[in-house]
Amino acid sequence: MFKEETFSAAKIFIVDDEPTSVRLLTKILSDAGYTNIKSTRDPKKVQKMYTDFQPDLLVLDLHMPHMEGFKIMDQLKEIHKEDDYLPILVISQERNRVIQFSALEAGAKDFLVKPYDSIEVLLRIRNFLEIRMLHQKMSEHNLLLEKKIQERTEQLYQTQKSVIQLLSRAVEYRDSETGTHTMRICQYRSEER
Repeated sequence: MFKEETFSAAKIFIVDDEPTSVRLLTKILSDAGYTNIKSTRDPKKVQKMYTDFQPDLLVLDLHMPHMEGFKIMDQLKEIHKEDDYLPILVISQERNRVIQFSALEAGAKDFLVKPYDSIEVLLRIRNFLEIRMLHQKMSEHNLLLEKKIQERTEQLYQTQKSVIQLLSRAVEYRDSETGTHTMRICQYRSEER
């Protein structure tokens, strides 16, 4: 459905305080053909970088100094468009099911435990990106439909207005007082709009 170039150009944002993890994930993605990858090891920079970069996928470590991944997800909820879909893939060394469920409940769409398999990472990222692109396509289609509805509503209004004006002129020829009253009503309704 989507061209391969669409996937390779997707914006992927990695947030992890471990340099080795960032390098490994970046290498896996680069080797797979992804070209638009940004990363930070400083959780305090995430909000600004996220706003500037507008990623299609966020790969987020949960346990980092100065700010936990949970706090980052909370911050992103505040600045992220409500009707937009941002896949968040949480990565962590934590094997605790409660923490995994908490991450999913906080807004993560999936959870991977380190060390992770590179094929699994690529498949999950590809699936996330496809869902993101489908969501964007659906949103664009909905905007187009809304615009068409507005245009058709305006056309219908103009047609109704023309019919009323024609009818009022026809009535005016038969009875000028009734005709001018009808024209005033039509004009009044136009001003209300």
